[in-house]
Amino acid sequence: GFWAANLEPVWSLGSELARSLAALGMFTQAAGMFSEMRLWDEYIQTLVQLGKRSEAERVVRERLDAAPTPEMWCYLGDFTEESRHYSTAWELSAGSCARAKLALGAAAMRRQAWEEARSELRCALGVKAHLAEAWYCCAACALKLGGKEEEALADLRRVVAIDPEHYQAWATLGGLFGQLRQPREALCAFREACRLRGEKHELWKSSAALAADLSMYSEAIFRGRRALETGGAPDPVLAAVLADAVVKDTRAADMTGARRLLPQLRTLLGLYTAAQPGAAQHWQTALYVERKCGGPAEAAPLLLGHLAALRASTEWTKDAAALDAVSEAAAQLVEARLDSGCEPGELKRLGATVDELVHAAAERLAATAGSEGLRMVQARLRRHLEDLD
Repeated sequence: GFWAANLEPVWSLGSELARSLAALGMFTQAAGMFSEMRLWDEYIQTLVQLGKRSEAERVVRERLDAAPTPEMWCYLGDFTEESRHYSTAWELSAGSCARAKLALGAAAMRRQAWEEARSELRCALGVKAHLAEAWYCCAACALKLGGKEEEALADLRRVVAIDPEHYQAWATLGGLFGQLRQPREALCAFREACRLRGEKHELWKSSAALAADLSMYSEAIFRGRRALETGGAPDPVLAAVLADAVVKDTRAADMTGARRLLPQLRTLLGLYTAAQPGAAQHWQTALYVERKCGGPAEAAPLLLGHLAALRASTEWTKDAAALDAVSEAAAQLVEARLDSGCEPGELKRLGATVDELVHAAAERLAATAGSEGLRMVQARLRRHLEDLD
Protein backbone atom coordinates (compact mmCIF):
# COMPACT_ATOMS: atom_id res chain seq x y z
CA GLY A 1 0.00 0.00 0.00
CA PHE A 2 0.90 3.67 -0.08
CA TRP A 3 2.09 3.76 3.51
CA ALA A 4 4.58 0.98 2.77
CA ALA A 5 6.37 3.05 0.09
CA ASN A 6 9.91 3.93 1.05
CA LEU A 7 9.69 7.70 0.43
CA GLU A 8 12.17 10.21 1.81
CA PRO A 9 10.81 13.14 3.85
CA VAL A 10 10.54 16.44 1.99
CA TRP A 11 13.19 18.13 4.15
CA SER A 12 15.61 15.25 3.47
CA LEU A 13 15.07 15.45 -0.27
CA GLY A 14 15.39 19.23 -0.17
CA SER A 15 18.68 19.17 1.73
CA GLU A 16 20.06 16.52 -0.60
CA LEU A 17 19.06 18.60 -3.63
CA ALA A 18 20.63 21.75 -2.15
CA ARG A 19 23.91 19.92 -1.43
CA SER A 20 23.92 18.53 -4.97
CA LEU A 21 23.45 22.04 -6.38
CA ALA A 22 26.35 23.30 -4.25
CA ALA A 23 28.53 20.44 -5.42
CA LEU A 24 27.75 21.43 -9.01
CA GLY A 25 28.78 25.03 -8.31
CA MET A 26 25.23 26.42 -8.35
CA PHE A 27 25.77 28.30 -5.11
CA THR A 28 23.08 30.96 -5.52
CA GLN A 29 20.27 28.39 -5.86
CA ALA A 30 21.78 26.24 -3.11
CA ALA A 31 22.04 29.22 -0.73
CA GLY A 32 18.34 30.00 -1.14
CA MET A 33 17.36 26.42 -0.34
CA PHE A 34 19.72 26.21 2.66
CA SER A 35 18.25 29.43 4.04
CA GLU A 36 14.67 28.19 3.65
CA MET A 37 15.47 24.92 5.40
CA ARG A 38 17.48 26.69 8.14
CA LEU A 39 20.59 24.66 7.43
CA TRP A 40 22.79 27.42 8.80
CA ASP A 41 26.19 25.75 8.50
CA GLU A 42 25.70 25.00 4.82
CA TYR A 43 24.12 28.42 4.24
CA ILE A 44 27.12 30.24 5.72
CA GLN A 45 29.60 28.13 3.78
CA THR A 46 27.71 28.80 0.54
CA LEU A 47 27.71 32.55 1.18
CA VAL A 48 31.47 32.38 1.63
CA GLN A 49 31.75 30.55 -1.69
CA LEU A 50 29.75 33.36 -3.29
CA GLY A 51 32.17 35.93 -1.83
CA LYS A 52 29.55 37.37 0.51
CA ARG A 53 31.60 37.27 3.70
CA SER A 54 29.95 40.32 5.26
CA GLU A 55 26.50 38.79 4.77
CA ALA A 56 27.75 35.48 6.13
CA GLU A 57 29.13 37.26 9.22
CA ARG A 58 25.78 38.99 9.70
CA VAL A 59 24.01 35.62 9.64
CA VAL A 60 26.51 34.23 12.15
CA ARG A 61 25.94 37.11 14.58
CA GLU A 62 22.16 36.73 14.24
CA ARG A 63 22.41 33.03 15.06
CA LEU A 64 24.64 33.78 18.06
CA ASP A 65 22.03 36.20 19.37
CA ALA A 66 19.27 33.64 18.81
CA ALA A 67 20.95 30.37 19.81
CA PRO A 68 24.73 30.41 20.33
CA THR A 69 26.55 27.21 19.37
CA PRO A 70 30.26 26.28 19.28
CA GLU A 71 30.10 26.07 15.48
CA MET A 72 28.81 29.65 15.18
CA TRP A 73 31.50 30.96 17.51
CA CYS A 74 34.09 29.20 15.31
CA TYR A 75 32.61 30.87 12.23
CA LEU A 76 32.84 34.25 13.96
CA GLY A 77 36.47 33.52 14.74
CA ASP A 78 37.06 32.72 11.06
CA PHE A 79 35.56 36.04 9.97
CA THR A 80 37.12 38.28 12.62
CA GLU A 81 40.39 36.35 13.06
CA GLU A 82 40.08 36.77 16.84
CA SER A 83 41.26 33.78 18.87
CA ARG A 84 38.96 34.56 21.81
CA HIS A 85 35.95 33.38 19.81
CA TYR A 86 37.51 29.92 19.42
CA SER A 87 38.16 29.83 23.16
CA THR A 88 34.49 30.64 23.73
CA ALA A 89 33.51 27.83 21.35
CA TRP A 90 35.72 25.38 23.25
CA GLU A 91 34.23 26.38 26.61
CA LEU A 92 30.67 26.25 25.29
CA SER A 93 31.23 22.78 23.87
CA ALA A 94 32.56 21.52 27.21
CA GLY A 95 35.77 20.40 25.51
CA SER A 96 34.22 18.63 22.52
CA CYS A 97 34.74 21.13 19.66
CA ALA A 98 37.94 19.93 17.98
CA ARG A 99 37.66 22.64 15.34
CA ALA A 100 38.14 25.37 17.94
CA LYS A 101 41.38 23.87 19.23
CA LEU A 102 42.63 23.29 15.68
CA ALA A 103 42.10 26.96 14.92
CA LEU A 104 43.87 27.99 18.13
CA GLY A 105 46.75 25.66 17.27
CA ALA A 106 47.02 27.15 13.78
CA ALA A 107 47.05 30.67 15.23
CA ALA A 108 49.83 29.71 17.65
CA MET A 109 51.86 28.22 14.78
CA ARG A 110 51.56 31.47 12.85
CA ARG A 111 53.00 33.24 15.91
CA GLN A 112 55.71 30.56 16.08
CA ALA A 113 54.58 29.67 19.60
CA TRP A 114 55.41 26.01 19.05
CA GLU A 115 54.83 24.70 22.58
CA GLU A 116 51.43 26.39 22.78
CA ALA A 117 50.49 25.18 19.30
CA ARG A 118 51.41 21.61 20.16
CA SER A 119 49.31 21.77 23.33
CA GLU A 120 46.27 23.13 21.47
CA LEU A 121 46.56 20.51 18.74
CA ARG A 122 46.86 17.76 21.32
CA CYS A 123 43.58 18.88 22.84
CA ALA A 124 41.92 18.69 19.41
CA LEU A 125 43.34 15.22 18.86
CA GLY A 126 41.96 14.15 22.20
CA VAL A 127 38.53 14.74 20.67
CA LYS A 128 39.21 13.53 17.12
CA ALA A 129 42.26 11.30 16.98
CA HIS A 130 41.87 10.55 13.25
CA LEU A 131 42.97 14.00 12.03
CA ALA A 132 46.16 13.19 10.14
CA GLU A 133 47.05 16.80 9.40
CA ALA A 134 46.82 17.69 13.09
CA TRP A 135 49.27 14.91 13.96
CA TYR A 136 51.59 16.19 11.22
CA CYS A 137 51.45 19.72 12.65
CA CYS A 138 52.20 18.30 16.10
CA ALA A 139 55.30 16.65 14.68
CA ALA A 140 56.33 19.89 13.00
CA CYS A 141 56.00 21.76 16.32
CA ALA A 142 58.07 19.12 18.10
CA LEU A 143 60.83 19.44 15.51
CA LYS A 144 60.76 23.23 15.80
CA LEU A 145 61.14 22.99 19.57
CA GLY A 146 64.21 20.79 19.24
CA GLY A 147 65.17 17.84 21.38
CA LYS A 148 61.82 16.12 20.80
CA GLU A 149 62.74 13.92 17.85
CA GLU A 150 61.25 10.79 19.40
CA GLU A 151 57.93 12.55 19.99
CA ALA A 152 57.94 13.85 16.43
CA LEU A 153 58.70 10.35 15.19
CA ALA A 154 55.70 8.96 17.07
CA ASP A 155 53.44 11.69 15.67
CA LEU A 156 54.61 11.09 12.10
CA ARG A 157 54.02 7.37 12.44
CA ARG A 158 50.45 8.21 13.46
CA VAL A 159 50.09 10.33 10.32
CA VAL A 160 51.12 7.59 7.90
CA ALA A 161 49.04 5.04 9.78
CA ILE A 162 45.94 7.21 9.33
CA ASP A 163 46.81 8.49 5.84
CA PRO A 164 49.37 6.35 3.98
CA GLU A 165 49.20 8.82 1.05
CA HIS A 166 50.59 11.75 3.07
CA TYR A 167 53.84 12.26 1.17
CA GLN A 168 55.04 15.14 3.38
CA ALA A 169 54.89 12.88 6.42
CA TRP A 170 56.89 10.19 4.61
CA ALA A 171 59.47 12.76 3.49
CA THR A 172 59.76 14.20 6.99
CA LEU A 173 60.06 10.71 8.39
CA GLY A 174 62.90 10.05 5.97
CA GLY A 175 64.76 13.16 7.05
CA LEU A 176 64.15 12.42 10.73
CA PHE A 177 65.32 8.81 10.44
CA GLY A 178 68.43 10.15 8.72
CA GLN A 179 69.13 12.49 11.65
CA LEU A 180 68.67 9.57 14.04
CA ARG A 181 71.22 7.53 12.03
CA GLN A 182 68.70 4.97 10.83
CA PRO A 183 69.47 4.99 7.08
CA ARG A 184 67.47 1.88 6.17
CA GLU A 185 64.30 3.26 7.72
CA ALA A 186 65.03 6.62 6.11
CA LEU A 187 65.36 5.06 2.67
CA CYS A 188 62.10 3.15 3.09
CA ALA A 189 60.32 6.39 4.00
CA PHE A 190 61.78 8.26 1.03
CA ARG A 191 60.78 5.42 -1.29
CA GLU A 192 57.16 5.95 -0.25
CA ALA A 193 57.49 9.71 -0.68
CA CYS A 194 58.93 9.22 -4.19
CA ARG A 195 56.11 6.84 -5.06
CA LEU A 196 53.52 9.42 -4.03
CA ARG A 197 55.23 12.50 -5.49
CA GLY A 198 57.51 11.33 -8.26
CA GLU A 199 57.91 14.86 -9.61
CA LYS A 200 59.82 16.08 -6.53
CA HIS A 201 63.51 15.94 -7.41
CA GLU A 202 64.51 16.62 -3.78
CA LEU A 203 63.01 13.29 -2.74
CA TRP A 204 64.89 11.40 -5.44
CA LYS A 205 68.15 13.13 -4.51
CA SER A 206 67.80 12.31 -0.81
CA SER A 207 66.90 8.69 -1.48
CA ALA A 208 69.80 8.33 -3.95
CA ALA A 209 72.29 9.48 -1.32
CA LEU A 210 70.85 7.05 1.24
CA ALA A 211 70.95 4.16 -1.23
CA ALA A 212 74.61 4.90 -1.98
CA ASP A 213 75.43 5.01 1.74
CA LEU A 214 73.77 1.60 2.12
CA SER A 215 75.83 0.17 -0.79
CA MET A 216 72.69 -0.16 -2.91
CA TYR A 217 74.56 1.22 -5.91
CA SER A 218 72.15 0.18 -8.62
CA GLU A 219 69.25 1.86 -6.85
CA ALA A 220 71.41 4.92 -6.17
CA ILE A 221 72.18 5.30 -9.89
CA PHE A 222 68.50 4.93 -10.78
CA ARG A 223 67.40 7.48 -8.19
CA GLY A 224 70.18 9.88 -9.12
CA ARG A 225 69.01 9.76 -12.72
CA ARG A 226 65.37 10.32 -11.70
CA ALA A 227 66.44 13.35 -9.66
CA LEU A 228 68.03 14.79 -12.77
CA GLU A 229 65.07 13.95 -14.99
CA THR A 230 62.65 15.68 -12.62
CA GLY A 231 64.53 18.97 -12.71
CA GLY A 232 67.20 18.54 -10.06
CA ALA A 233 70.83 19.55 -10.40
CA PRO A 234 73.61 16.96 -10.75
CA ASP A 235 74.94 15.72 -7.42
CA PRO A 236 78.76 15.68 -7.49
CA VAL A 237 78.99 13.92 -4.11
CA LEU A 238 76.77 11.07 -5.30
CA ALA A 239 78.76 10.81 -8.52
CA ALA A 240 82.05 10.61 -6.61
CA VAL A 241 80.75 7.89 -4.27
CA LEU A 242 79.40 5.81 -7.15
CA ALA A 243 82.55 6.28 -9.22
CA ASP A 244 84.75 5.13 -6.35
CA ALA A 245 82.55 2.06 -5.79
CA VAL A 246 82.61 1.06 -9.47
CA VAL A 247 86.36 1.64 -9.89
CA LYS A 248 87.18 -0.39 -6.78
CA ASP A 249 84.51 -2.99 -7.61
CA THR A 250 83.11 -2.58 -4.11
CA ARG A 251 80.75 -5.30 -2.96
CA ALA A 252 77.19 -4.02 -3.00
CA ALA A 253 74.43 -4.85 -0.50
CA ASP A 254 73.27 -7.69 -2.76
CA MET A 255 76.80 -9.18 -2.61
CA THR A 256 77.60 -8.39 -6.25
CA GLY A 257 80.52 -6.30 -7.46
CA ALA A 258 79.82 -2.69 -8.36
CA ARG A 259 81.95 -2.90 -11.53
CA ARG A 260 79.00 -4.47 -13.33
CA LEU A 261 77.25 -1.10 -13.09
CA LEU A 262 79.85 0.65 -15.27
CA PRO A 263 77.48 1.16 -18.26
CA GLN A 264 74.78 2.69 -16.03
CA LEU A 265 77.33 4.93 -14.30
CA ARG A 266 78.68 6.11 -17.65
CA THR A 267 75.15 7.06 -18.67
CA LEU A 268 74.58 8.98 -15.43
CA LEU A 269 77.89 10.84 -15.69
CA GLY A 270 77.12 11.64 -19.32
CA LEU A 271 73.84 13.20 -18.22
CA TYR A 272 75.66 15.16 -15.53
CA THR A 273 78.22 16.62 -17.93
CA ALA A 274 75.46 17.43 -20.44
CA ALA A 275 73.39 19.17 -17.77
CA GLN A 276 76.33 21.22 -16.44
CA PRO A 277 79.04 21.29 -19.11
CA GLY A 278 80.85 24.07 -17.29
CA ALA A 279 81.26 22.10 -14.05
CA ALA A 280 84.78 20.68 -14.09
CA GLN A 281 84.12 18.28 -11.20
CA HIS A 282 81.72 16.19 -13.31
CA TRP A 283 84.34 15.82 -16.05
CA GLN A 284 86.97 14.91 -13.45
CA THR A 285 84.77 12.17 -12.03
CA ALA A 286 84.06 10.77 -15.50
CA LEU A 287 87.78 10.89 -16.34
CA TYR A 288 88.63 9.04 -13.15
CA VAL A 289 86.26 6.25 -14.11
CA GLU A 290 87.52 5.94 -17.69
CA ARG A 291 91.18 5.99 -16.71
CA LYS A 292 90.57 3.10 -14.33
CA CYS A 293 87.93 1.14 -16.24
CA GLY A 294 88.06 2.33 -19.85
CA GLY A 295 90.64 3.26 -22.42
CA PRO A 296 92.05 6.20 -24.40
CA ALA A 297 89.08 6.25 -26.77
CA GLU A 298 86.64 6.78 -23.90
CA ALA A 299 88.85 9.29 -22.10
CA ALA A 300 89.66 11.54 -25.09
CA PRO A 301 86.32 13.40 -25.37
CA LEU A 302 86.23 13.78 -21.59
CA LEU A 303 89.65 15.46 -21.60
CA LEU A 304 88.39 17.97 -24.14
CA GLY A 305 85.25 18.62 -22.10
CA HIS A 306 87.29 18.98 -18.92
CA LEU A 307 89.53 21.61 -20.50
CA ALA A 308 86.55 23.52 -21.83
CA ALA A 309 84.89 23.43 -18.39
CA LEU A 310 88.01 24.78 -16.68
CA ARG A 311 88.24 27.60 -19.20
CA ALA A 312 84.57 28.48 -18.74
CA SER A 313 84.28 28.20 -14.96
CA THR A 314 87.57 29.56 -13.58
CA GLU A 315 89.50 32.81 -13.81
CA TRP A 316 92.51 31.04 -15.27
CA THR A 317 93.80 34.19 -16.99
CA LYS A 318 94.09 35.93 -13.60
CA ASP A 319 94.58 33.17 -11.03
CA ALA A 320 97.82 31.17 -11.09
CA ALA A 321 96.33 28.09 -9.43
CA ALA A 322 93.48 27.98 -11.95
CA LEU A 323 96.02 28.38 -14.78
CA ASP A 324 97.97 25.40 -13.41
CA ALA A 325 94.83 23.28 -13.69
CA VAL A 326 94.20 24.46 -17.26
CA SER A 327 97.82 23.78 -18.20
CA GLU A 328 97.66 20.26 -16.76
CA ALA A 329 94.38 19.54 -18.56
CA ALA A 330 95.84 20.79 -21.86
CA ALA A 331 98.96 18.64 -21.39
CA GLN A 332 96.86 15.54 -20.73
CA LEU A 333 94.70 16.25 -23.78
CA VAL A 334 97.70 16.70 -26.08
CA GLU A 335 99.36 13.57 -24.68
CA ALA A 336 96.23 11.53 -25.27
CA ARG A 337 95.83 12.85 -28.83
CA LEU A 338 99.44 12.13 -29.72
CA ASP A 339 99.31 8.63 -28.24
CA SER A 340 96.14 7.81 -30.14
CA GLY A 341 97.65 8.87 -33.49
CA CYS A 342 94.81 11.17 -34.49
CA GLU A 343 94.52 12.92 -37.85
CA PRO A 344 96.81 15.90 -38.63
CA GLY A 345 93.79 18.14 -39.12
CA GLU A 346 92.61 17.43 -35.60
CA LEU A 347 96.10 18.07 -34.23
CA LYS A 348 96.20 21.44 -36.01
CA ARG A 349 92.89 22.43 -34.43
CA LEU A 350 94.24 21.38 -31.07
CA GLY A 351 97.37 23.41 -31.76
CA ALA A 352 95.25 26.47 -32.43
CA THR A 353 93.51 25.96 -29.07
CA VAL A 354 96.87 25.67 -27.27
CA ASP A 355 98.14 28.82 -29.04
CA GLU A 356 95.06 30.65 -27.82
CA LEU A 357 95.68 29.47 -24.25
CA VAL A 358 99.34 30.57 -24.34
CA HIS A 359 98.43 33.99 -25.69
CA ALA A 360 95.69 34.57 -23.08
CA ALA A 361 97.90 33.40 -20.18
CA ALA A 362 100.83 35.59 -21.26
CA GLU A 363 98.89 38.80 -20.71
CA ARG A 364 99.03 38.65 -16.88
CA LEU A 365 100.61 35.34 -15.85
CA ALA A 366 103.51 34.93 -18.28
CA ALA A 367 106.05 34.18 -15.54
CA THR A 368 104.01 31.46 -13.77
CA ALA A 369 104.51 27.71 -13.87
CA GLY A 370 101.19 27.25 -15.57
CA SER A 371 102.14 29.55 -18.43
CA GLU A 372 105.48 27.78 -18.79
CA GLY A 373 103.68 24.44 -18.92
CA LEU A 374 101.45 25.68 -21.73
CA ARG A 375 104.48 26.86 -23.71
CA MET A 376 106.04 23.43 -23.32
CA VAL A 377 102.87 21.78 -24.58
CA GLN A 378 102.82 24.23 -27.48
CA ALA A 379 106.41 23.46 -28.41
CA ARG A 380 105.90 19.71 -28.28
CA LEU A 381 102.81 19.89 -30.46
CA ARG A 382 104.56 22.11 -33.00
CA ARG A 383 107.51 19.70 -33.24
CA HIS A 384 105.14 16.84 -33.85
CA LEU A 385 103.32 18.73 -36.60
CA GLU A 386 106.65 19.67 -38.22
CA ASP A 387 107.67 16.00 -38.19
CA LEU A 388 104.41 15.10 -39.91
CA ASP A 389 105.03 17.72 -42.61
